[in-house]
Amino acid sequence: MIVRRATIDDAADIAWCNMRGWQVGYRGIMPDDFLDSLDHSQRTENWRKNLSDDGDSKYTLVAQLNGKAVGFATIGPSRDGMNGYDSELWAIYVDPDHWGQGIGRALFDRVTRDLKSRGIESTYVWCLRDNHKGRKFYEAIGGMYLEGISKKFILNEEPYEEVAYGWRDL
Repeated sequence: MIVRRATIDDAADIAWCNMRGWQVGYRGIMPDDFLDSLDHSQRTENWRKNLSDDGDSKYTLVAQLNGKAVGFATIGPSRDGMNGYDSELWAIYVDPDHWGQGIGRALFDRVTRDLKSRGIESTYVWCLRDNHKGRKFYEAIGGMYLEGISKKFILNEEPYEEVAYGWRDL
């Protein structure tokens, strides 16, 4: 497995991991009709735009197996000013066909190395409160549940609660 900076050429693979991660990971949390309607080509175009915006402070990494990106992580500055944290893990997803193979951990380890090399010592991530698999993953890689910190995520006029996990000392 190779973990490297993503390029625009990775957009379709990243979109696939993102889409399938939602469809499998959020099944039972979000409506099936919404999850089933996710469009790969639309997500690919969105990821092309996102990746063209990458730079030093915000960028995406991919985990590549056999020439295909099977997971990704996007790191950047805090988007909501979380007190006491220097950066935010904006997203981390692995193609569900590759869950349990250490890919998410490898991505997070690379994120940690990259941040530390830039003098950044802390990060946090938002996770849907009802995403128990995601929450277990963050706990397994040392994330501390930030009790009492939550926010609402609105999707199709439905509110979903997000909770935060943090790493104060990477």
